[in-house]
Amino acid sequence: MKKNRMTYLDMAKGIGILLMIVGHTISLGWQKDLIYSFHMPLFFVCSGMTMVLSNNWLEWREAAKKSAKRLLLPALVLFMVMTLWTYLVEGQFDAAYTKDFALNRLASLLLASGSDVMVFGKEVAAIGLLWFLPALFFARLLLDALHLLMPKKWESLVLLAWALVLILHLPLPLALDLGLAGMGFVDIGIWLRERLPQWEQEGKKKIATGDKALIGAGIFWFLAFLLQEKSAVLAFDMAQRDYGITFLGLAMAACGSLSLILLCRKLEKYVRADGFLATCGRYSMLLLSIHYLGYLPYLYYGSLFPMGVVRCLLRLVLEVCFSFFLILWKKKKEIQQEVWWSRLAFLAVFLLQMNYLLFCRFPGGLQYDSINQLTQVVTGQYSNHHPIYHTLWLTLGAKLAEILGGDLTLGVFFFTVMQVLVFSYMVSYLLKTLQQIGIRQRYLGIILGYFLVFPYHLFFAAYVNKDTLFTCCGVIFVVSFYRLSCAHFAGSKRADVWHMLIGGLGLALLRSNGLVAIGILFFIFLLGHKKDGESIRLAVMGCVVAISVVLVAGLRLFPEINPGYESEKFSIPIQQIARVIAEDKELSKEERQAVDALCPEVSHMTGQTFSQFIHDNYNPWRADEIKGQIQFWGRDAYLKEHKSDYLKLWVSLGLRYPDIYFQAWVKMTNGYWGWRGYSDYHHVTYENGLGVKNMILLPKVNRAVNAYLLFMQENTIMKYFLHPSSAWWCCVAFLLMQLRKKRERGNLYVLPLTVAWTLFVAVPLNGEVRYVYILYGCLPFLAAILFDRTAE
Repeated sequence: MKKNRMTYLDMAKGIGILLMIVGHTISLGWQKDLIYSFHMPLFFVCSGMTMVLSNNWLEWREAAKKSAKRLLLPALVLFMVMTLWTYLVEGQFDAAYTKDFALNRLASLLLASGSDVMVFGKEVAAIGLLWFLPALFFARLLLDALHLLMPKKWESLVLLAWALVLILHLPLPLALDLGLAGMGFVDIGIWLRERLPQWEQEGKKKIATGDKALIGAGIFWFLAFLLQEKSAVLAFDMAQRDYGITFLGLAMAACGSLSLILLCRKLEKYVRADGFLATCGRYSMLLLSIHYLGYLPYLYYGSLFPMGVVRCLLRLVLEVCFSFFLILWKKKKEIQQEVWWSRLAFLAVFLLQMNYLLFCRFPGGLQYDSINQLTQVVTGQYSNHHPIYHTLWLTLGAKLAEILGGDLTLGVFFFTVMQVLVFSYMVSYLLKTLQQIGIRQRYLGIILGYFLVFPYHLFFAAYVNKDTLFTCCGVIFVVSFYRLSCAHFAGSKRADVWHMLIGGLGLALLRSNGLVAIGILFFIFLLGHKKDGESIRLAVMGCVVAISVVLVAGLRLFPEINPGYESEKFSIPIQQIARVIAEDKELSKEERQAVDALCPEVSHMTGQTFSQFIHDNYNPWRADEIKGQIQFWGRDAYLKEHKSDYLKLWVSLGLRYPDIYFQAWVKMTNGYWGWRGYSDYHHVTYENGLGVKNMILLPKVNRAVNAYLLFMQENTIMKYFLHPSSAWWCCVAFLLMQLRKKRERGNLYVLPLTVAWTLFVAVPLNGEVRYVYILYGCLPFLAAILFDRTAE
């Protein structure tokens, strides 16, 4: 960053470029007219603030060359890229179409500007916002030439040029007429630059001239805008060559630009030179380029949102984020590395996932569980079967959509965007931590790539389920747990405490085995507590456990919330009893009667007793066929009431048929430790009766991503590498190695391993990757801590 940059001008240009994106997105109305009343003239005025007039024609020629490289060359390159992009998107490649297309685009480049124009009775299409670059080039060039030709009367000639533009209203090639109009605004910028130092040297006891100018210009702009809106003439819009009421429109635009610049000058001392607005202004050319090239993608994803405010906000966020990503890449050596890696990771993950979400899986990946939760949101009949606190996140998205006039589809999208933000932040926090402890940059790049394209991360980040947020909270908890143990992070202790607390609460409330895992870690830490430095981690875990227990137990105060299914906790015991029956092992009359009494309603549907139904429908790797009947017929209350009786039945059959029980357990769990079976993850649209519309804007891209996901999971080698068992045994191996190397860091493994271990005693489905997704989130961090010497 140059030391002589005027931050207030960067701020003004930053506001201007953001308003340009908003103005190009919102519908017609007074809000659009308000933006257009000054936002493009603002850039001409700012250009005049920095313009140095030439002393001779040699300097003029050098200035012209520099301006051509800075303004005309980018305009030409952007136009050619957009032309090629448009041609490829339209997909007509025959010779006749290609010739007509090339001639029309060439005519647009030479003759058109921000609006369509008629040339010899033929309409020439606009080139969009690129009109501004040649217009600014000619404005600076002509004004500088007038200054050299008539040093004492050049400002009068500028006013004459304004008059000619208004009177003739004649479109000229390369937006030359707009350059003549802009020349006056550039002159105003020169005038302001010469007077600002004098205004700021005035005494503080009276109102400074600069303050008077700010107030006066602002009042005039506002009153002129009101008059313009109430009149029947067209609104001010330089791109359309509409200047509103004669001369009043130009004066309004000038005063609006001046008031904003002076306001930014007043606020300059309160902001950082590298702040958000100043950075946007400093790289306004980049933002303009991204906005111009982003028009075609916007035509696709903008069609998904009927609400203008959503389209506007989304377009603004995406284009600004992509611009900042490129700025970060360019300024790597100028920014503190921990900040650089943190921001780069966040932006890279966020942009990738948002584009995948918008173009391939809008409004988010849905499946049976998430549709069930959405049904609760719509009906208001909540259940804690899927954690109620996760369902409330979905409710928040739906309520926000309702406020903005959207439907449930938009609500699901809002939830998914929130999830993508959390996922992006998790990766950012992890990469920042590893950079701070000195992990080599090439390893940081590998880890970032892992979170970007590893199949499960690519799939789950925008997948609507509790497991993604659960994993994000788990990784944040583990990373903050590590940071609080290192003196290296003493300066960020307060922030790390908050990270650990929020991550722990997310773990405990989003899945019941998360609370179990934190409780076990707390118990281990409590027993082994020796160092005073560990007190803060123990206190945070104690708070997490206490708050979570209160929040979970507090659900009993709301009888309208169904507490969930009792049978869900006993998936494996139910499967073990079912396998005994499926293999025709002997049961006493009382035992068989007890099984049939558990779900007698089955006979109404199938004509079979429940034990006969179990015999015919037992699935060794999924519990839903059996426990699903208990849940479907509402027999959970009966199971809970007679829990001791069925516990005795389970023990009795287990003592007689321990081998059968073991086989049932193996079949239900070996997908997590024995490389048996694997799950396919790829995006398909799920039908639902809630009105949630799944949209795939780019089917070819979606098929390509699905092909990549399936190839990685079906390839002879990769399917074992990606299997949940590999993640489990890697984590176990890393733990054993860590215990030998630095024993106290073994605590980092307790949480993810306990989450996975709980699946060995209660799991409804064998080999479901999402249940152990936390392992995939924690493993790169644990590996970096274990193997890199800089982490010692």
